[in-house]
Amino acid sequence: PAAGPSGGQDNNKLQQQFFEHLRAERNSTDDEFISMEENFVDIKFENKNCIELYEVKTSPHARGCIREALGQLIFYASKISSKKKMKLFVIGPSEMKESDRAYFNFVKDNLSLPFEYLPFRLQTGNI
Repeated sequence: PAAGPSGGQDNNKLQQQFFEHLRAERNSTDDEFISMEENFVDIKFENKNCIELYEVKTSPHARGCIREALGQLIFYASKISSKKKMKLFVIGPSEMKESDRAYFNFVKDNLSLPFEYLPFRLQTGNI
């Protein structure tokens, strides 16, 4: 389902809060950087060894966030020409439930994608 009028606003707030959290957590140095909305990627972290792409979604279920984000992440990753290790992250507001985990494991096992789901709440900003 499409996001309602506040869906886009919630996504932007969640994205901004997660960006600030990641920036503070990583304490970037000269050989690492973090960016937001670079070539449509919600958040990108890069250092000398790897590139991490983060796609933020606000679906109420982890499986919905994963379903909405994976196609975008795969497309964005395909446009980056680098020999660095690529890691993909789906960020959503909900903890993963058992039904979500079944979908997550199916996708991860059958597509062999290096991706993770990270719950991040808009209200508290905690992972």
